[in-house]
Amino acid sequence: MARGRVLIVDDDESEAKIFRFYLEALPVEVKVAGGTAQATELLGSERFHAVLCDLVMDGGGGLDVLRFVQSQGLQIPVIIITGPLMYVLGGWTTATNWLLLKIILVCLVAIPIEIVDYHLSHFGGNKRRLREAGDMAGYERSIQQHWMFFLVTSPPIMVFAVLIVFLAITKPF
Repeated sequence: MARGRVLIVDDDESEAKIFRFYLEALPVEVKVAGGTAQATELLGSERFHAVLCDLVMDGGGGLDVLRFVQSQGLQIPVIIITGPLMYVLGGWTTATNWLLLKIILVCLVAIPIEIVDYHLSHFGGNKRRLREAGDMAGYERSIQQHWMFFLVTSPPIMVFAVLIVFLAITKPF
């Protein structure tokens, strides 16, 4: 059976492994390039039937690979994929515990804090308007309220931000 050749371009080794896993189940030969420079080198020296490429990478991205393919007159499909699709391909769903915990932390901690901060900054006494109107008592009260908000929310933000990054990197359970 004839085998096609597919080039996977991704600077994230774990994502490239996921693509490779699915593609090797098909009658195709798979090569992996770790970035845009390596991809353009391979595309210039070897023949491929398709390119599967990450949109955002260090040192360039999927659009750079697409431009190279066009500039060389190569008549091959370039499929550009980005992060959210990786959740589907990786089999990650909201039933995946680490992802669910990360979503809960963002939705229950980070978003409400951002909403309150935005309210205090823009609706709960716009400090510039209060100062320009000469309402110094209102201005001071608004500054103290916002400062108290930062004092109360900064420690949980520091803890949860580290936890969110930890969960994103290690995927512990």
